[in-house]
Amino acid sequence: MGQIIVESMTKPSFLGIYYFIVYFYMLVTKIIYIVPTYFYLQKIYLIFWWISWNSDPDGDMGMGTDQAMKV
Repeated sequence: MGQIIVESMTKPSFLGIYYFIVYFYMLVTKIIYIVPTYFYLQKIYLIFWWISWNSDPDGDMGMGTDQAMKV
C-alpha cells in the first residue's frame, strides 16, 4: 500500500488519487467502517474506471505507460 501512495505522489493519475483517498479515508475512520467503505468505494472505482477507460485511448488507465511509447 505504501508503494502505491509514493507512486501517486510522483505521477498523479486516476488510480493514484483513488488509492490515496481510500488510504486516507481508512486512516481517518475506524476499523468497523473498512468493509462497507470498501464496497462503497468499489462502486466509485468502477465509475472512475469507466470514465478513464473511455477517455484514455491507449488504455493504460493513466498510469503513465504511454510516456515510453510516445518517445
